[in-house]
Amino acid sequence: MAFDMLAAMGKRTAAVVPSIVMIDVDNLVPNKKNFYRVTGDPEIEKQNEQLKATIEIYGVKQPLLVKAKENGKYSITAGERRYLACRRLVDEGKTEYKILPCIVEKPLSAEDEQIELIITNHHRDKNLSEKIEEVHQLSELLQKKKDRGEKIPGRLQDIIAECLNISKSEVGRLQQIDNNLQPELKEAIKKKELAMTPAVELSKLSPEDQKAVYEETGGKVTAKEVKKYQQQEETETPREPENMNIEGFEPSKPALTEEKPQSAVDVVSTEYIKAARTTETHLERELEKYRKALEIARKKGNSQKEKELKALIKYVGISLIPKVKDDLFRMKGKDMFHK
Repeated sequence: MAFDMLAAMGKRTAAVVPSIVMIDVDNLVPNKKNFYRVTGDPEIEKQNEQLKATIEIYGVKQPLLVKAKENGKYSITAGERRYLACRRLVDEGKTEYKILPCIVEKPLSAEDEQIELIITNHHRDKNLSEKIEEVHQLSELLQKKKDRGEKIPGRLQDIIAECLNISKSEVGRLQQIDNNLQPELKEAIKKKELAMTPAVELSKLSPEDQKAVYEETGGKVTAKEVKKYQQQEETETPREPENMNIEGFEPSKPALTEEKPQSAVDVVSTEYIKAARTTETHLERELEKYRKALEIARKKGNSQKEKELKALIKYVGISLIPKVKDDLFRMKGKDMFHK
């Protein structure tokens, strides 16, 4: 049974036994905020036909969850496919399916209504795109409530995992995809051209590298292909990043000119310099990734992610990179490097 987050926050008393009301199918309306597949998808349509056949034999055994609207209409919170099956049966002239058992729930805030819609649909057979969307929406909705000062019982990631009846690690992977995968590749997920594991691995790359891997594989991306690309990148000569101005940091200075070693001591010393340069270049790349991720977090209004990224940018830009530059300066300044 899914964690009843609304009851935990005092929004609903879970112990109350709801009453069932019979409502005409003509007075039921689909929820416009329902992002789950209901029609159109071949797989879902096959399930719809099976559900329709089951209802025709046994009737509607599970009441729909609805909320009263104006003019005597009711918005469906859970049970839209049951409604659709009965609607189709009625359209075929089988009027005995015109009246449906429903549980009419009390109105909630806009956030709580959307949270409830997601929680009550957690058991559905969902594709990856729907899983990403429900984690995305729950993250934003819960954060809005928290920002308003409402009490949220526990860490957001833990609550999302409980609400959706999945592990915290799966929530983390879905958030990784949502926050870092490029829009074009998210579209590939919707088209079922990209699976979860390679999507997670791709989301760890820069936007340019994500597109490069996807194009090189002709859209047939696997986790193995992503790791192969990463290994190739790591063996290449590090490229000096373009000058950046991130959160007030000064643009990176040109790399120091490398001296030709003339002795065994010089060879070892030069290797130290190369290692320091490689570290500096890697940190500059990471800083660029954090900057882009920060822009995305700002656009999405993800304040928690924005806070974390700012801390990372500050640490890398103010502490790590200057330390490496200072070490390079001290090594290059020693007489042992210049015979």
